[in-house]
Amino acid sequence: MYDSNIQELKKSLSMTNEGIKHKIGVKSKFFPFTTNERYIINQKETSGTVAELVRLINGKQLDATEINIDEIIKKIMSLVQIEDENDEGYLYEIIKEQIMNEDGSRNIFHYKLYNYINSNKKEQKIAKFLYDIVFKNMDYFNEIYNEIQDEDVITKLILEGMDQADYLIDKRLNKNEDVYENKLTFITKLAYEDFKFLSTNKEFFLEYFERLVYFYYFYYLIQLCIKINKRFNVDYNKVEETYYLLDWEKAGKNRKSTLKGYKDIRSRGEDLWVNLNVIEHSNFLMGTENYNLVEIEEYFKSLEEDKQKEYLETLKEWIKEYKICTQQEYNDIELDFNILMNEIIKSVSVKLSEPGRGRRLFNNVEEIGKLYFLKSRGGSYGYMFNLTQETVLMLTAICVKEEKITLKALFEEYNKRGVFLDKESKELVVKFLEKLNLIDKKSDSGDAQYVKSIL
Repeated sequence: MYDSNIQELKKSLSMTNEGIKHKIGVKSKFFPFTTNERYIINQKETSGTVAELVRLINGKQLDATEINIDEIIKKIMSLVQIEDENDEGYLYEIIKEQIMNEDGSRNIFHYKLYNYINSNKKEQKIAKFLYDIVFKNMDYFNEIYNEIQDEDVITKLILEGMDQADYLIDKRLNKNEDVYENKLTFITKLAYEDFKFLSTNKEFFLEYFERLVYFYYFYYLIQLCIKINKRFNVDYNKVEETYYLLDWEKAGKNRKSTLKGYKDIRSRGEDLWVNLNVIEHSNFLMGTENYNLVEIEEYFKSLEEDKQKEYLETLKEWIKEYKICTQQEYNDIELDFNILMNEIIKSVSVKLSEPGRGRRLFNNVEEIGKLYFLKSRGGSYGYMFNLTQETVLMLTAICVKEEKITLKALFEEYNKRGVFLDKESKELVVKFLEKLNLIDKKSDSGDAQYVKSIL
C-alpha cells in the first residue's frame, strides 16, 4: 500500500531521473495560492473577491462576463410608467448616480448589489477559500440578502430591476472545485459571531463588511503561517501572539510590535515553503489528506505497530529516492518517526535552499495585509502590523457588541482576534476612545473603566 503512495507522490512531483518539480496544494489544500501565482489587489478595487464571496454564500452565479449598466438602468426604468420625456432623463440620472460612484466604481448601498460586480479567476479562488474556511455555515446572510422592507422607493426599484435583468443563475455544483481545509476553527467561530453582530446594523455593515472580510482572511493566513512553521510543537486551537502598532504612533526597536510583529513572521517565508512541501509529501506517503504535521504525528501514533513499521519503511525509502533524485548524499537511517521526519525536512530544505521562492509565496499574504493591516515604517522596520482608526473602531464595535465591557475585557477580545498591543499602544487606544466618548469611567482604575457599545 505504501509503495503505491510513493509512486503517486513521484507522479505528482513529475519526478524522473532528470529532476523534480515541487508542488503543493494537491493533498494539503491549506492556501488559495502557490509560489507561481501573484495576487496583487488594488486598494481601490477590493470588491471583486467580496462580490464572488456573496454569490457563493447566497448560492448564486454571475451569468455574464460583463455587467452592462445602461442595460440595467433601462430594465429598472421599464418598471415605471413615465409620461414626460424630461422625467425619463431625470430618472435615468438619479438611478445612475445611485448605482455608480464618481470614480466609476459601484456604489454598494445594499448587500445584494455585490451580486452584480464582476470578479476574475484569482478573486474567485480567494472567495472560494474564504467561503470554505469562514462563511460556509453563515445562514443568517440570507436574511440580509432578502431584506428590502425598510428601503426607500428608488432603492426598491433598483433592486427589483437588477433581479429582473437576469444576470444571476443558481450556483451549479462543480465537483472539480477545490475544497479548502479549515485548520483554525477557533477563528471561524469568532467570525460567525462577529459577522452576525455586524449584520444587525445596516449602515455599519455596509461600511465595514469588506474590511472585516479581509481582516479575517489576513488573520487566518498569518496564524496558519506561524503554526505551520512551528511544525510539531504547536497548538492549532489557540491564537499566536502578533503585536500591532497604531497608525498614528512611531515604531521603536524595543517595542513588541517590532520584536514580535510582522517582520519576524515575514522572515520565515522560506521556511513556510519548505514546511508546506514536507506536509504535502507526508500526506501522500501516509495516504491522508489535509493533515498538518501535528495530525500526521498523531495519526502515526494511533496505528498498530506493524503499520507503524510499514510507514517508517516508506518514509525511509522516500528519503532515499528523494536524495538520489536531488543529488544529495544518502546514509542509512534509523526507523524512528522523529528522525525520519527531521531527515525529510532537512532534505527538502537543502533542495529548496534557493532564496526567493518562499518569499514569493509569502508575497500573497503580504498583498492582503497591504490593503488595511500593514504599513511600511521605513528603514530597518519595513512593513509592520498596523491599526488605523477605522480598524480600531471596527474591532471595538464587534468586540463590545451590545453591552459595555471593561477595558481589560476589550483588550482580551482584541487578542482573541490576533491583535496584541503593548502598554503604550493600549494607552493610545484609550485616549482615542475617550475622544469618541466611548469610555465610561467609574474611577481612574483600569478595572473600573468600561467601553460603551458603539452601535
